[in-house]
Amino acid sequence: EKSHEKEYFWALQVGEGEVRSAIWVVEDGKTKVAALGSRESWQGEKESLVAAADHSLSVASEEFIGDSGEPSKIVFGLPSSWVEGEKIVSSRQQMLRAVCEKLGLSPVGFVLTLDAINHHLKNIEGTPPSLILVNPQEEQVFVSVLDLGEVKGTEQVRRSQDLAADVYEGLLRFEEIKIL
Repeated sequence: EKSHEKEYFWALQVGEGEVRSAIWVVEDGKTKVAALGSRESWQGEKESLVAAADHSLSVASEEFIGDSGEPSKIVFGLPSSWVEGEKIVSSRQQMLRAVCEKLGLSPVGFVLTLDAINHHLKNIEGTPPSLILVNPQEEQVFVSVLDLGEVKGTEQVRRSQDLAADVYEGLLRFEEIKIL
């Protein structure tokens, strides 16, 4: 018989100016969220990211009811601007290393947030999604286009008072997208 051993992980979604965390469990090859942390703002420097991550993870920890203590492994969800090719940009890697060192965590990997959303929607719908994702931030809006599960790109637009106009501007920046 298979072991019903559970393995717990931290997840930290890092965005431009904010972080969110969760604790998730892998049991019998399936993942499930065990606790959610808070959304915290950070100001672009390493110390601010560490403090925001610490607070968000602490909130998740308070909500967590696990049978083997808190996890020590962490997976990062990152925006595409933090990654070049298959590697994290050096300056951003230093920031994530500081989070791990100061909070006593072992990094096990990262995933682009957009790829994680794409994968999740494919699992829910059963087919690769074709859609426009809008991620409004305080100072900018990220507009991403997926066509049959393939990320066609992401455009960053400075945020104005008119979110619809900002999204429209982002979509106009895509040169050739048939689904639009």
